[in-house]
Amino acid sequence: MQPSRYPNAHAKRSRPRPALLSGWGLLAAIATVPLFHWQYEYFRQRGPVFAASLIVLFLMLAAAAYFHNRRAARTPAGWLSLSVLLPAAAAFFYDTRAAVVVALMVGSGYVLGRGLLALMGCELEGAVEELAISTGLGLGAAMMILFALGMAGLYYRPVFAALLAAPLVAFPRQVVGLGSSMAALARGWMRPEEGDGAERSLAVVFGVALGACGMTAALAPSVAFDAIRLHLPAAAYYQAIHAVRPLPFNDYSYFPQGMETLMAMAGSLGGQTAEQLIAFAFFALSVMMCHALARRAGFPAGAAALGAVAAASMPFAHWTGSMAKNDLAVAFFELAALYALIRAAGEPEGRWLPLAALLMGLAFEVKYTAVYGALPLGLMMAYQAWRSPGRWKKLAAVGALAAAAALPWPARAWVLTGNPAYPQRVGRAAEMQVAQPGLGMGAKLLHTAQTPWTMEFGRQPHFNSVLRTPMGVVLALFFPALVLAGGWNGAGRRCLFFAGGYFVYWAAVWPVLRFGAAWAMVAVTLAVAAAMRICAKPGWARRAELAAAFYGLAFSLSGAMIIELNAPQAVLFTGRIGRAEYLRRALEPYHSMEALGRLAGPRDMVLGVGSCAALYAPYPWRYVCREAEAPQAEIRAELERGGYRWLVAPQAWMSGGRAKPAWTGDGYAIYRLDAGP
Repeated sequence: MQPSRYPNAHAKRSRPRPALLSGWGLLAAIATVPLFHWQYEYFRQRGPVFAASLIVLFLMLAAAAYFHNRRAARTPAGWLSLSVLLPAAAAFFYDTRAAVVVALMVGSGYVLGRGLLALMGCELEGAVEELAISTGLGLGAAMMILFALGMAGLYYRPVFAALLAAPLVAFPRQVVGLGSSMAALARGWMRPEEGDGAERSLAVVFGVALGACGMTAALAPSVAFDAIRLHLPAAAYYQAIHAVRPLPFNDYSYFPQGMETLMAMAGSLGGQTAEQLIAFAFFALSVMMCHALARRAGFPAGAAALGAVAAASMPFAHWTGSMAKNDLAVAFFELAALYALIRAAGEPEGRWLPLAALLMGLAFEVKYTAVYGALPLGLMMAYQAWRSPGRWKKLAAVGALAAAAALPWPARAWVLTGNPAYPQRVGRAAEMQVAQPGLGMGAKLLHTAQTPWTMEFGRQPHFNSVLRTPMGVVLALFFPALVLAGGWNGAGRRCLFFAGGYFVYWAAVWPVLRFGAAWAMVAVTLAVAAAMRICAKPGWARRAELAAAFYGLAFSLSGAMIIELNAPQAVLFTGRIGRAEYLRRALEPYHSMEALGRLAGPRDMVLGVGSCAALYAPYPWRYVCREAEAPQAEIRAELERGGYRWLVAPQAWMSGGRAKPAWTGDGYAIYRLDAGP
């Protein structure tokens, strides 16, 4: 990349005193040591070998970063390429068919997206942004095509294969461009800019570690609650009926299903592993967009890379991106739209503004939580269109393009139910603290004001896990850098406006961390990159900031390992057990699902109480899940009106005289019910 393309954000401003930033980082690190110790104790309680392994891992990462920094100028390209490709190699080794299918989908997406960009006249300037924008746009276009195919009942393997091959035929010149972009990325990375070797080294070693951790979670059969209850069962249903139809007894399937349609295509061609890897691919694309945005904001490549890796390391974001979920796909399209808006501001031809509208609309193809980012993006888009020649036509065109991408799924819900936001209400997007419905306005305002503290150090309601700090501590360590940096260029100011506007709206309405992945990733990326820029001069302050970065990344990595890795994975990936045995060890309700497969027929309705592993039921779309905490009276009423043949519930749960135990084991029981369809 040419430095002239990314003007220095701080070239015209004197550098602030690094001591302020280093002092803050030291105090923040000291304050968070007890939280880090809690994570270490979590490993130690599972056995001394786990605690020792954690310490050894951190020592190895420190040594690897030191070695890489010392030999950065002489590091063979093959060695670096191998380290970056290790997670991909693991996928090919574990499930070759799935890895090939996902690689083809990603490659085909790149070709389609690059072809569309060429038709729109949008020229990309760097390998990272070219790979990310082109691939994401192509996959987004595929979602729109899959919606039409699904509504027409054409979900068959030959149709999916034709969709995969069509871009290669339509845009043959872009196939060569994919190889050229990857080669350019490798060449650019092998020529470090002066003074950023340490940042690059930290980004490489922690990027590999985080990638290996995430790929391990992505490859193992999913045990994540939402994935096996909602997303993967929907993809399985679409494959089974060869169409996109709402799942019976699953209102979530009335929401946008863009990711689920991609999963259905991947699953039809490559199996469940391929479905899970699609979500991981969007995670990688989101990280690449963070790097591209930091470069546009004027930061050196090494600082931008370290910031992007720090954004990816946040445990909640890393877990969400490694599971078969859709939140990181929303984040990608919003970050890509932000990038397009930045490019639109510098190019009066107006080619990038329509692309920004299209990308923002594609976020709504995935999930309605895109509304949080749509507020700042829409304001910037309207401002840019207003400043353009023919403002009214430009506003109308931009709005129409965004609507064309965003409205297919709401239109479907409106036709089926009369409510475009079913099963929610349109007005809910304007309500404060929808997760706190019983509170008055004053209490809701207080909750909103407390969000910056509780999201960093409070588990609930922001992220449901054992972690005490699901965001990690990187933002706490480096947040002052956003203020101390000063002199932001136009791209940096737009990034800050996006993150700030997104945060305020998100915090006021529904501050679930994974719904705010986009603003958090932008904020962390810029904060870390700005800190490295502030402390660029060799000396004790630079060493202190690099040490803080290592500490923050190590903190996040250990948190991600806690919520993503488990002992059965090691046995699975060494080939000593198969997928079924892994699920028996890692997912408590799986035994009951196996037993249910021997009992239930294709027309039998099943109610699960506290057993929400719907994906592994014999017919997931006929399996209804209710939380174990639901009142028994509510469950009994459900049984009375549901026409269920089977009930799966904890053994201690008493279902009444009409329930006859048919199987018991591992804390669960399957009851045969008198009523049936």
